[in-house]
Amino acid sequence: MKKIRCLLLSAVAVAATVGLASCENGGDSTTIEATIEAAEKMSETELAAKAVEEIGSGKLIVRSQTSGCAKVLAAFKTKYGIDYDETAAAGSYKDYQLYTALDVVSSGQYYSDMVMIQDIRSLKQYMNDKILYSYQPGDIEGIATEDQNPMAGIYFNKLFMYNLSEKNNINFTNVWQLAGSSSDTGHIGHLSFQSPSTENINMNFLLSMTSPSGISKLTTAYKDYYGADYVESDDYANIGFKFISEYITNVTTFHSSDTTAVKATLPADTDNTVFYCAFAKYKDLIKAIKTAGSLTDEEAATEAAKVLGWEDQIDGFKGFLYKMYPMIPATVKYPYATCLYVRYLMTSEGFTAGWGGEYGYYSANPANDIKEGDKTIDYWKANCLVEDGDYLPTVKNSVVSFVNACIASHS
Repeated sequence: MKKIRCLLLSAVAVAATVGLASCENGGDSTTIEATIEAAEKMSETELAAKAVEEIGSGKLIVRSQTSGCAKVLAAFKTKYGIDYDETAAAGSYKDYQLYTALDVVSSGQYYSDMVMIQDIRSLKQYMNDKILYSYQPGDIEGIATEDQNPMAGIYFNKLFMYNLSEKNNINFTNVWQLAGSSSDTGHIGHLSFQSPSTENINMNFLLSMTSPSGISKLTTAYKDYYGADYVESDDYANIGFKFISEYITNVTTFHSSDTTAVKATLPADTDNTVFYCAFAKYKDLIKAIKTAGSLTDEEAATEAAKVLGWEDQIDGFKGFLYKMYPMIPATVKYPYATCLYVRYLMTSEGFTAGWGGEYGYYSANPANDIKEGDKTIDYWKANCLVEDGDYLPTVKNSVVSFVNACIASHS
């Protein structure tokens, strides 16, 4: 744990350096709300004219946690003739890097025109502090109420996945198989998970166990698995805390990267391990199989489906569904151009440019198509524990401390 704390301190220092390196005067934060409100009422033609006039020969700066934003920027430049900073767009940023760097905005300094960011717990605080703002395209209809304010851009999912080949014998049907003890029928003794101490989304996944939805799903799955109702105990505030404690105890490997886990560790597994990983990393497994076997894309995808278990029905939930949000900092230089970019990202053309044809990416605009062969967003909402944007920001530090204490005792 000392090593983890040292790594976190180093990471924060790096993040601060990233932000300070970008410090310069940006736009007037006092007018950003009025500008965004005006942009929301404009048609695409009106907004595009304003954006082109505003930015001139300048360059839009976008920083994101998903590389798809850079692809969207390239298509955006082709469509509207608005240039962008390719170095900033090519960067890959963690939650803590972006949030720490964004702190300079509160002092009136410029960091970026837009950030594509996740972790709703931190995001809501930055909105309350008027560091980040959300833009809602007024002419794009059908975006669900729960995906507004802040407006969601992309949905992602992290799933329980496992090797289906003949070398393993996993019969995973209920989420409580990943908790409990080895004496339970069907207990799964090997679990690979990225530490929530360094992966904020995994922390939010665990905290969601204590949400109303998490408690409901866990309670129903508990009765299905144990054949009896869950009985409240003085040991835990609710069933979610019990699951968190037992789930973490059951982790045998804290993998450092979902990409590595899906691409290398999972297909080589012979220990009947369940891996909790981003489904978007499925593409890395397909690429690895394609390269190793000199296969076509279609052949590699067929082989990958034989290796990766993700379609089985799991009582409780199959994983966690969460969102990434296109947010505008208060010191944005080019607010109209930024709003136009966000609007484009939400269109079919923009979404396809960034994430089309990939598993594990779902637009908050229901009119945009998913990859053929993937499940619909409605399916994932029904079968996953879904990020609760109202609940997670209210989670007390004591709950986070409980999770960290479970990790510490497990170490």
